[in-house]
Order: sequence, then C-alpha cells, then structure tokens
Amino acid sequence: MRNLIFYFGVLLMFFGSGNANAQAVIGFPHHDRIYKGFENYFECGSTNGDTLLSMSATNASVTKSGNGYIITPSGNKDVVISVINSNNETLATKTYRVFALPNPELYLGNTINGNKLDYRLSSELKVQMDPYTTLGSLEFNINTWEVSLSGSGKVYKGTGNMLSDEVVEQIRIAPDNTELTINCNYEQSNESITKKIVGKFKL
Repeated sequence: MRNLIFYFGVLLMFFGSGNANAQAVIGFPHHDRIYKGFENYFECGSTNGDTLLSMSATNASVTKSGNGYIITPSGNKDVVISVINSNNETLATKTYRVFALPNPELYLGNTINGNKLDYRLSSELKVQMDPYTTLGSLEFNINTWEVSLSGSGKVYKGTGNMLSDEVVEQIRIAPDNTELTINCNYEQSNESITKKIVGKFKL
C-alpha cells in the first residue's frame, strides 16, 4: 500500500533507570496486531529522558520516519518489536500478530452493509473500516454511486458521498422488505486506485 502510514498511537513508556530489566507499559495494550502490506507507524519514549532510542523488529523491516518508525511485516509470522536505548540495551519487547488488511464496508448513514436501514431519510454514504478497530482512521472518498430498489427496475446514478433527493424519496416510499442495493466507486485518500464496493440494505 504505497504512501500509506497508519499511526497506531502506541507509546512505549519505560520505568526505571534505563537498564535491560526495565519494565515496559504499552499505552494501548489491546493493539496486538499489525497489518501485512501496510506501513504501521510506531513511536517510543522513555520516562528517564533518554532520547536516543531506536526500534528493531523480527520478521519485518524497520524504517525511521519523523519521530517514529514504520514497521512493515515481511510475511505472516508474528512480529516482535523491541526498543533499544543508547547503551544498546533492550528496554522492552512486544509481540504483534500479523493480519491481512481487511476490506472496508459501505455505510448508508449509520447503517452498515447487510443490515436493516435504521433511518430511511439517510443520504450520506461512507466507505470506512470498522470504527472500533485501530484502522478506523483510514479515509476513503466516494466518486460515483448507483442505486437500485428491488422490484422497481430503475437505476439511479450520482456522484460524491450524498444520495440525491430523488433517491432518498424513493427509499422513503418503498414497501417494507424492499432490498436497497448501492454500488460505489471509491478511492482511498492519497491514492489514485479506484475500487468498487457494494452494499445491500433491507427497508
């Protein structure tokens, strides 16, 4: 994933005087995974003021980037990340499981693909990762959309992330149990590759 940097928000804080037995606390301990084919961004810090820290990793490449490091898994094996001080002592290590980057989902308003539409006057389309995961910060732009309602035989088309007033009205008056299908072309921010996504919603 070219030009893709994800900030995990993982800040490693160390307690002690900078020796190899120093204990480590992870700022967000539930973040125990990193993603394959993705530039995972980490920062580290020390409570004893040591600013000459570095990071290393097994089964991954490590590249300095600004105040932190980009760690990119080289395969499917767990990645062990270590933080090293200026005396070449390992202050902390943590193991991360490696996962493939999941596909995003299409939302209409606050309703995710596959569910019953909560509010029939919803007009905003969103392509996003599960907002409750560490990938919720990734942004996507919707270029075009097509909408169809089961039983109508008509296809409505538009651009951007908002459905037209005509489509919203057709959704409002459609019989219960009608299936709403939305096809979108979208791009991830900072990339120029157009992808397709489909959402189906029950009315």
